[in-house]
Amino acid sequence: MSNITFNNVELHLQEHSQHEFLLSNKEVSLGYGVVAKTINDHRSNHKDELLENKHWIRLSVQTKGGKQKVIHWTKKGIVRLGFFIKSENAKKFRDWAEDYIVNAQQQIPQPTHHQINGYKSQPSQHNSKIRDLEKQNALLQAKLEQALTPDSIWNIVNDGLKYREAKKQVKELAPLFA
Repeated sequence: MSNITFNNVELHLQEHSQHEFLLSNKEVSLGYGVVAKTINDHRSNHKDELLENKHWIRLSVQTKGGKQKVIHWTKKGIVRLGFFIKSENAKKFRDWAEDYIVNAQQQIPQPTHHQINGYKSQPSQHNSKIRDLEKQNALLQAKLEQALTPDSIWNIVNDGLKYREAKKQVKELAPLFA
């Protein structure tokens, strides 16, 4: 599919018909800045959340030693795996993965060191907040569209007319009970 770069590490996205693209276990470990064993340990320790054929798959790959089954991670798996890895590089990789893999699907420019530690990191925090607000807005808009159908508007108007008529009748009958 394509090569992408994260923290000066070239990663090879492999096209996949069911999962759009995959990254090998080795490349995911490079992205998160951990050894491949750490990735395998998390996969084993969190097998209830990291599911085969959803978050990772085994592919037959030709290696120097012959064909071998190699674990590859789906984009969902790459993001989910990030919940379990705790390191500074993992934080950066999660941010990058969220922007690149989930949202933009295009290469995001890599921040420089001073941008990460200095004031210029604030726009990414704001962008994250903006994305959250946009998601909330979309949900509210969908709920509003569901609530304001022609039938629901008619029911509101009809209920209002019934209320006015009932109030009028109560006023007319009130002197009889006084």
